Amino acid sequence: MTANDKSIHNNVQQVRKILNRRGTASRNWDFSLVQDTTVGLLGEAGSVQFRAEIFNILNHPDFSFPNTVAFGRDPTFLSPFSQAPESNFGQITATNGKPRQIQFALKILF
Repeated sequence: MTANDKSIHNNVQQVRKILNRRGTASRNWDFSLVQDTTVGLLGEAGSVQFRAEIFNILNHPDFSFPNTVAFGRDPTFLSPFSQAPESNFGQITATNGKPRQIQFALKILF
């Protein structure tokens, strides 16, 4: 490895460390509404409970970490600098978590 190759290798390692530390904060807000209604047909303590639950109500995306692979993983190359860099190095290409979800429930208590 020449001196120039070593400095490039060190720079790539530093970029990987920086990218691995960074990531977006997870912001996930859940919301729930509950309505209890007494029903005389179900007996003295009978009631019906309606629930509406919304997960990730703000629908905020949770991005995954950037791609940290600068060069391909072809085992036939002896040096990581003998091939072209990956086109998506440092880019965020995926999300974590789930989109907004809404569920309704009806519960009968007697």
